[in-house]
Amino acid sequence: MQQIESLQEVKRFILELEQQIETLENNIEDIQRHVSDLDKIRSVVIGIAEDEQQRVLSLCEQICSQGLSDVFETPTIVSFEQSITANNPSLELVVTQEGKARDPLTAYGGGLVEVLSLLLRVCFVHIMRSQYMPVLILDEPLGRLSKLRLPLVGEMLNRLSEELSIQIIMVTHHSDMLNFATVSYEAIASEKGTVFIPGGDINE
Repeated sequence: MQQIESLQEVKRFILELEQQIETLENNIEDIQRHVSDLDKIRSVVIGIAEDEQQRVLSLCEQICSQGLSDVFETPTIVSFEQSITANNPSLELVVTQEGKARDPLTAYGGGLVEVLSLLLRVCFVHIMRSQYMPVLILDEPLGRLSKLRLPLVGEMLNRLSEELSIQIIMVTHHSDMLNFATVSYEAIASEKGTVFIPGGDINE
């Protein structure tokens, strides 16, 4: 009698186990269906993001290429190359002049990377203008650039300011840049603090 009860218990256990397996299989099917739906949504989102990303990258390439070409008086192409590294998207910036790749960190004694950094900040302010005020503050951004190219930077900044409707505020020791300022102030340190002396409307 004990053996029969044990056998019935085994059968009951097997039946319960089969029911659990069936439930797990149904759960797995549900999970797979949800994963498939998520993949579809992800594909749509990625597609939209890629379109917007491409628009932003194209805008940055245009602004940076034109800016570098103006300052260094050489046709310059700036491009962003996208790739996947260790399942993570990466972005590499490539600068080309006269068909040859240039290292931004060393070209023109480091002056190119300073102008490029400045241009990328212009791009950021322009792109994010819906969330932030279109104001760019620059603190001594041109320490390595040749003094001869400062007027070209001033002309470039004025052009970008007008074209993109961005207000640019620059702190600099380069008096050459004053010729391109709409309004200027001279900062003088004293025992009571820093005093700002208006320089007037220089362009007038």
